[in-house]
Amino acid sequence: MSLTVNIASSADVAAALNVANASLAPASVEAIEEWLAILSVKTVPRADSAGRLELTVSTYAAHLRQYPGDVVRHVLTGWSGKWWPTWGELAERLDELTDTRLMIRDRLAEMVAGIAAEPQPVDRPQPVDRPQPVDRTAERLQQLRDDLAAAERVAAKYPELADSTIRKREAIAAEISKLERT
Repeated sequence: MSLTVNIASSADVAAALNVANASLAPASVEAIEEWLAILSVKTVPRADSAGRLELTVSTYAAHLRQYPGDVVRHVLTGWSGKWWPTWGELAERLDELTDTRLMIRDRLAEMVAGIAAEPQPVDRPQPVDRPQPVDRTAERLQQLRDDLAAAERVAAKYPELADSTIRKREAIAAEISKLERT
């Protein structure tokens, strides 16, 4: 699939890129967990223990943070299947709804990079509205902190799972520590 984007000026491209990036913002872990709770009431659960369902919700919530919040809300609250969805079923629908946004964002980023690479005439003022660079380390730290908080909630709520999630929590804490040192 190809994508053609026509924008009048370079300032419009930068502003459009900011809007495209904002459209990809994830929902909070708390909001996602609420939508997953609603989904669990609307569907028939798999034949798992309550602790397993809580672990599934925690894992899904962490993965759902990789998608735009409004798309996650739409998919989870609009799920019409009888059974609790597999991750594959959710990811397929989420990807379908997110792919166009990603293509637009990527094309706009290419355009901004092309505009920045063009030599600017002396009499033409430089575009002022440049997109802010994305701090991937800060994003990853926030995602890890959310994952750690979710894992700790599971361990606190289900003490019988505390031992099984300890390695996960230690690995997350170690990665957080490593990123904070850099």
